[in-house]
Parts: sequence; structure tokens; C-alpha cells
Amino acid sequence: MSLSLRIENVQRLVYETIAEPPEGYRVGEIFNSCILTLIAVNVTVGVFETVPTLYAKHDDFFYYFEMISVYIFSAEYLLTLWSCTVDERFQQAGCLMGRIKAATRVMSIIDVLAIAPFYLSEVYDLDLRFVRILRLFRLFRLFRQGKLAESFRILKDVIVSRKNHLVSGFLVIGLNVLLSSSVMYIIEQDVPGTKFTSIPASMWWGVVTVTTIGYGRMTPESTLGKVFGSLVALSAILVFALPVGIIAAGFAEHMDEELPDNKPKENNNDNENENDKDNNKDKDNTTQPQRLENMQSGIANEQTTTADVESNSEVALSISIPKSKRSSQQHNTNNNDVCLHCGRSD
Repeated sequence: MSLSLRIENVQRLVYETIAEPPEGYRVGEIFNSCILTLIAVNVTVGVFETVPTLYAKHDDFFYYFEMISVYIFSAEYLLTLWSCTVDERFQQAGCLMGRIKAATRVMSIIDVLAIAPFYLSEVYDLDLRFVRILRLFRLFRLFRQGKLAESFRILKDVIVSRKNHLVSGFLVIGLNVLLSSSVMYIIEQDVPGTKFTSIPASMWWGVVTVTTIGYGRMTPESTLGKVFGSLVALSAILVFALPVGIIAAGFAEHMDEELPDNKPKENNNDNENENDKDNNKDKDNTTQPQRLENMQSGIANEQTTTADVESNSEVALSISIPKSKRSSQQHNTNNNDVCLHCGRSD
């Protein structure tokens, strides 16, 4: 095995472990789970790091924890760039351009932004802790994880398939905000000390009312304004539920299309139809010989039946005739026989 082929095999192993683990590859799944856990812990530590009392008391812990995490993320980033050329998406562009293409991806840029503040703070006396919250974006790697990736794919498909309905729903919400804000401005503009000084200022009230948040910082003072505000708040519940209903209907339709029970049923019906056709063909193939046999057996049965009936009728007649008549009949037959024999008539 040549050296280049060995290097390519190592690159493929590293890439499948770090970046794109194939389905069922346990090592890659374990590594990605560990990285995701480390990302979640880094986000949590970054949140608590903003508390001044905790940072002043445990500054050494925060520093060394960040340093170790950044080294791990840096090694992962460099190994990903080194091994990305085994992927067909980057292999076609060549070694250099393929790595540049991989480095300019959105997730790669987020990785750089997540580790850059530590190195910059080491070189320059800067407080870039606010940039460290960009580690949160690394959680988007959840989109690649098995069942979660499938769920996010379904969500994306539903939103894309229902985008026209969603746009219409959000347009209705926007029109509701604009109309309610305009009417409230007209009602409240002459009230002394009103906060509804313009339509843009009133739109803040319209947004928090239609979205059912209701901060309460802007409230109508007049009776008519309060009545109108109550009607807007009640109608906003129905209007704001439009996008939710559209997405729910899209999910239901998508799940009905992807139910695994539908295809087997169709296959079973097809198999049953094929079996019925085969049975009908077998019946058609055996129909003519069976008909001939049935006809012959029927004719034989009819002949035996008629013979039995005739014999039974004769027996019945012999039983029903009295003995005297039978003797006379026998005598007559005997006489007739004699007369026929001798040639004379009585």
C-alpha cells in the first residue's frame, strides 16, 4: 500500500469520526456527543462567567477551563480542515481550494469566532468575553445528529411547503397591528398626557397587544380606547393563532404522507390481488376437465337413478296387486302361451 493511500485512509477515518460520522459508526457518534456536551458546558460556564462576584472568586477556574476547551476546539477545527479533502464536495476543488471552501462555510466561521477571542485576549489586553457567547451557535451541530436531524428536516420541509400560507398569516398579523395602532392613535391623540403621540409610537402598543404580551407601559386612557383595546386583545388571540394552525396542519399532513403503515397495506393489497389472479388462472385452467368429469358423473348418476326408480316401481306394483288377480293373470298368460304354442285359440 502506497503512502498516499495510507494518508487518504487516515484522513477518511479522521473526517468520519470528527465531521461526518456515517450512520451506525459508534466512535463518531461518541465523539460528537462528547463535543456537544463540552459545547453545552462552555455555554453554561460562559453565562456564569458574566456574574461579577463569581468571576472574581473563580477567575482561575474560568481561565483554565476556557483554555482547555479552546485547545480541544482548535484541534478539532484543524483536523477537520486537514481531512476534508476526502469529501467529494471539497475533493473536486483540489487540496487548497477544497480546504478554503470548507473553511468559508458558516459552521467553520462560527468555530473560528468561538475560539478567536481567547487567542486575541492572550496577545492583546482585551475583554472579549461577550464574543464567547458565539459558542452557542455551535449547538447548531445538533442538526446533524440522528433523530434530531430528522426532526429538524421535517420542520424545514413543513415550513417550506407552507411558506405561502405562513406569509399570508404574518401579513394578516401585520395588517392587524397597523390598523389597531392607527385606530388607537385616532382615539387617544387628543387625550392629555397620552403616549399615543403617533402611529409608529402606537405600533409598540399594537405589537405587544396582538402578540398577547401586554407589558402595560402604554395603555389607553379614554373609555372608547379601553373598549377598542379589549376588542383588539380578544381578536388578536385568533389572529396570532393562524401561523400555529398552519404549521400544525403541515405537520399532520407530512406525518400522514410518511406513515410506514400505508405502504405495507398497499403492498398487501397488491399481493392479494396477484394471488386472486393466480387462483383464477388455476381455476380457468382446470375448468374444462372438471366440467367433462362432472358431466359424465352426472349422466351415470341419472342412469342409475332411473334404473332404481324402474325397479322400485315394478316391486311396488307387484306388491300392490292381490294374490287372486296375480294367479289369474298367471293363468291367462299360461293359456296364452299354450294357445300360441299349439296354434289354437280358446
